[in-house]
Amino acid sequence: MYQAFYGLRQMPFDVAADASFLIETAGRQSALDAIADQVRRRTGVITLEGWPGAGKTELLRAYERGVDPDRVRVAWITRPDFDRPALFSLLAEMLAGPFAAPPPGQELKRLLTERATAGQTTVLLVDDTETLSDNALLALGSIADLAGQEESLVSIVLVVRPPFVALFARPAAAALDRRASVRVRLPLLTPAEARGLIEHRLNQSGAADPTRVLSPEAIEAIVVEAGGIPRRLLSLGDRVLQAGAVARRRPVDYATAEVAIHAGAPAPAAPVRVRPPISIERRSFSALETGVFQRIAHGVSRVAIPAMLLIVALGVGYWLWALSDDVGPRRQPADLVASPAPPPAPPPAPVPQMAAAAPPAPVPPSPPQAAPPAPAPAPVNLLFISARRGDTLRTLYRAAYRVPRYRPPFDQLLAANPDLTADRPLNAGELVALPGPLINQ
Repeated sequence: MYQAFYGLRQMPFDVAADASFLIETAGRQSALDAIADQVRRRTGVITLEGWPGAGKTELLRAYERGVDPDRVRVAWITRPDFDRPALFSLLAEMLAGPFAAPPPGQELKRLLTERATAGQTTVLLVDDTETLSDNALLALGSIADLAGQEESLVSIVLVVRPPFVALFARPAAAALDRRASVRVRLPLLTPAEARGLIEHRLNQSGAADPTRVLSPEAIEAIVVEAGGIPRRLLSLGDRVLQAGAVARRRPVDYATAEVAIHAGAPAPAAPVRVRPPISIERRSFSALETGVFQRIAHGVSRVAIPAMLLIVALGVGYWLWALSDDVGPRRQPADLVASPAPPPAPPPAPVPQMAAAAPPAPVPPSPPQAAPPAPAPAPVNLLFISARRGDTLRTLYRAAYRVPRYRPPFDQLLAANPDLTADRPLNAGELVALPGPLINQ
């Protein structure tokens, strides 16, 4: 391997390393203290929430190593398909010794009550709770309900991945949902904590100066790509050291680290939270969450700026179109034919002036003549258009006469269409007469 090339005693980024390779962070210590405090308060169901690879199982093992075995009995449950008799048998071994027969429910309640009265605590640690069968969830619910409305006799710590609401949405977990009163969130590592973990691991492996093994730029590339998840941080560190040993780079530079990081398959995206956790520790944004927010903001800005420019262009175009309607008349469409206007009458001929007016000659009476015929009415300037379905005379009047100075009275439109009313919906293709002035004048 690469230990000899870098002068290390052992693998620095081994996931199964001992406790000396761990680094205490503020978030990890806060979650550990919260679990210990809730167990002392005899809380029935405690959920430990964290991303895959965040170190939830190692946190509970650290809690088990730190308790007093005379006062706190801890049992791990790793099988996903146990039932109520199997769970009662496990509790019997904790309370009465190995190979003890599973006691009935009342006897088990009595044994747990005696331990609680003596100031002793019983804790069940359940890992990978999402994989439990319905029988296992029902068995845990029966243990949680042993005390009834009194103080809980057993503290059950459920290790879940966010969002944990999918677990409690199962009908078999109804009893656990009623008792789940505390949620502890294990936060991701901050960039400073991630860099400290890498340097601590290298120091514990025999590197006097971590920067002689990994350059600061290579460490930063690992920290950014890991996103605050400890397991991914260790995996990437091991991959970068292997690539550096193959390329004979000491320390490993940024280019070699980038190639090694992106050579493997991409890590699956972290699931989206359904609802924010109710954590008892102070909430802080991690590097992973900050990167997600930055990508969302960048995507919104790329869409918002073209959309704003398009809206402005449409507004300017509409304003110019409205202005053209107000400046001059609109042209008449080619498919609309209007009746021709009557030609103007010729001016009257001039009357010659007489030098002197002669006395009028007597005019013999003429026989009475018939009255001259009445002048023919002047042709009406009309425009016939086909209505669309749902049009009315009022809507057509507003659409046809848009320029105020060429708009005839509405009564003239009603007179030109005596068989129509102002607000009656018209049929498709029904002819409507529009009196002049026409819209092209």
